[in-house]
Amino acid sequence: MDNEIIFRNLQNSYDSLKYFTIRNNILYFKDNDKLYSLPLQIVNISKLNPNLFLIKPRDIYRVIYLLETINKKEITEYDSEFIKQFTNKYLKLESDRLESSDINENEIMCLGIPIYTSYDPMFMNNPGSKLIQDILNNHTEQIENGKSHGQKLVLTNPMFPKTEDEPNDLIEFGKAGFTATFLIILTVIITSIYITLFILNK
Repeated sequence: MDNEIIFRNLQNSYDSLKYFTIRNNILYFKDNDKLYSLPLQIVNISKLNPNLFLIKPRDIYRVIYLLETINKKEITEYDSEFIKQFTNKYLKLESDRLESSDINENEIMCLGIPIYTSYDPMFMNNPGSKLIQDILNNHTEQIENGKSHGQKLVLTNPMFPKTEDEPNDLIEFGKAGFTATFLIILTVIITSIYITLFILNK
C-alpha cells in the first residue's frame, strides 16, 4: 500500500491531516494561503509513529521535512537555517520540561523523532545530521563550561514516550561528559534498528 492510500485512510482518524494531501508521493501542506510541497524520498507514512498526527499540522510537516532533509547528501542554506531553528526549539522544550509539568510530552517526543534519527548510522554522516549533532554538542559544552543554564539532555527513543517509573537520571545527560557520550552511543546502538524498521523505509 503506497503513501497516498495510507494517508487517505489516516485522514479519517486524524483531524490534523485535513490540511495535507499526497499525490504522486509528494506531500502537500496548506498553511493559510501558502501551499508547501515535499517529495517523499525516504519517509513511509505507514512507518511513522501515529502520535505524530496528534500534534499541530505545522509541526507534523516540519518533522517530516526534517526527516527528508537529514537524508540529503547536500543541503541548502534554507535547510541549514531550518535545522538550526527546529533543533533549538526542541532543546528549549526539553529544558522547559525539566522545569515545568505543563509541557506536552507527546509534542516533545514527536519533535525528537528527527533529532534522534540524526544519530542513526544510516544518516549520521549526512550534512543535516551533522549540523544537528553540532548544535547538541555545543549545547552540552555551554552547560559544562557554565555559559548556559539548564541541564544536559539525553536522547531518548522517540518511538516510546517516557513512562512514569523511568529513573530521573535518564532525563539528563549526567554530570560528566563521559556519561553523556556513553548514554548517547548506547541509546543509538540499541534503538537504531527500531528507527529503521518503524519510522523509515529500508
